[in-house]
Amino acid sequence: MKRLFVFVPAILMGLFLLNSFVLKGNEAKKKLIKEGKSFFGVKLAGKRATDPFAQDSIFNPNSNKSALVKTILKSTDGGQTWRDISKTPPEIELPASQSNIVKAEGVQIATGQKGIKRSTDNGKHWEWVIAEGGVGITVERINGGFAAISYNTATRSRRIRISLDKGKTWQAIDEGLRPSSFISSIKQIGQYLICGHPDGIFRSSDMGKTWKRVLCGVNNNDNNKEFKFSQTWNSPPSEPKKVFRLYVSDNVLYAVVVPAGC
Repeated sequence: MKRLFVFVPAILMGLFLLNSFVLKGNEAKKKLIKEGKSFFGVKLAGKRATDPFAQDSIFNPNSNKSALVKTILKSTDGGQTWRDISKTPPEIELPASQSNIVKAEGVQIATGQKGIKRSTDNGKHWEWVIAEGGVGITVERINGGFAAISYNTATRSRRIRISLDKGKTWQAIDEGLRPSSFISSIKQIGQYLICGHPDGIFRSSDMGKTWKRVLCGVNNNDNNKEFKFSQTWNSPPSEPKKVFRLYVSDNVLYAVVVPAGC
């Protein structure tokens, strides 16, 4: 009986110490997140942090450590110039990496398994306005209308289109970009449309009629800034492994390096 009385307090003491250790660990995690050290996907205790950019970070394949490889760029002049802020990422809430529904003037535009769809009765009924065999990737509001990215199974690439008549008709604006399965995003800031592409970040001042590369792709250093779209082009097996994904917050653009295809 005496052994039992000695053994039980020992168990309770062990549980108390274990609980204290867990609590201290949780407090340390909260402190890191509060200080901004978990922003843009710093890995904590084997799990990704729940910050807005955790899903956009890249694991370092050459390291077994918990750190993640990440690159964050910032532009305050409409995408003309970019500054690396990877060491001091902003502590701001940004929208989800991909938008799946947007609203404007009584019209809803959304992504779907067949492409891009439209509703004029608050989502009760939908019609497909872009259907090219692949899924809808993202939709965005732009001045006077909408922009969308969807996958075309014939060209095996993602296509970028805009609509200026409340989503009724759509026109392609990617003729000046190399076709790719990994075009990540299309945004508007001021008068410019900005595109995140495996070949870099491209900017258009004429609603996509022409494009100029303002930042080279993550995986290459070539200086070509013009590409010609081909309807018969097929994606090469050696597509870049990384791409810039774009975010807009007020009048500031952010570009985050993410794995291509995500």
